[in-house]
Amino acid sequence: MNNQNSFYSLFEKSCNVFNEKLEILFMKFFNVWIESGDHIVNPAQRKISSIALLSLLPTENEIILNNFNIILNQSIESLYEIDDEFLQSTYMF
Repeated sequence: MNNQNSFYSLFEKSCNVFNEKLEILFMKFFNVWIESGDHIVNPAQRKISSIALLSLLPTENEIILNNFNIILNQSIESLYEIDDEFLQSTYMF
């Protein structure tokens, strides 16, 4: 993510709109993002989503750090999908 400050400031502004605490709102957003990852059927789009998740890792945000294993797992799965797709298209007879 190019600008994490902008990303988090969006949540701070949204807290005022939805009258929620920052941690609660971010947790809801993060959970939806993680849960909907399996519904992305295009391997390239899954890869982009995984890269975006990985870009959140240089952080001290407890929600992200507590879900490190989930982020890593989704990222590895998307890399295997890209690799499988490449192998199938390369070695088709």
